[in-house]
Amino acid sequence: MLGSVQIVAESSSGYLGRAGRIELDDDGETLWVGGAVRVRVRGVLGVD
Repeated sequence: MLGSVQIVAESSSGYLGRAGRIELDDDGETLWVGGAVRVRVRGVLGVD
């Protein structure tokens, strides 16, 4: 978990929220942001 990372997620419908923490899912590729938004990543720290 990277506790100091702040992520702001946006979509066509508008602002989704800001997460104060992100967690790497068990598959090693999915970051759970605030328990609501998923971000797929490649590599160790590279965000796709």
